[in-house]
Amino acid sequence: MKATVVSHTHTVDIVDKTSRALAQGEARLNFGHEGVGMVKEVGSGVTF
Repeated sequence: MKATVVSHTHTVDIVDKTSRALAQGEARLNFGHEGVGMVKEVGSGVTF
């Protein structure tokens, strides 16, 4: 799948990724128009 990856230095890249289980503190989003996204899944410890 294609993924938008934001690094700790705030750079944004589109990369090919294999989906895996989320780790603690991670979230998976479905992105839409102009970077707006919906939360698809969250790992343990994520609140919003």
